[in-house]
Amino acid sequence: MGVGLWVILAIGAFLALSLAAGLALAAILGRISEKLSEAFETELWASAPARLPMKSTEEVAVEEEAVDSEHDRFPRIPSLVK
Repeated sequence: MGVGLWVILAIGAFLALSLAAGLALAAILGRISEKLSEAFETELWASAPARLPMKSTEEVAVEEEAVDSEHDRFPRIPSLVK
């Protein structure tokens, strides 16, 4: 085997090892970023204020009617009412 063949083999091995190391590093960094993203998302959900349950339209209408009926009445002043 000539020197040129050894150089070509060395370059090929170097490229193959570089590609394998790069893919391994990318996989490791991908897992790390995935776990960090999950941690931030979980923290955001955990620290978010609790939401009140939504009321149905019927409940809202009943409450509005009750408020309207309370405000429509005039206060009775005992000294003026006979």
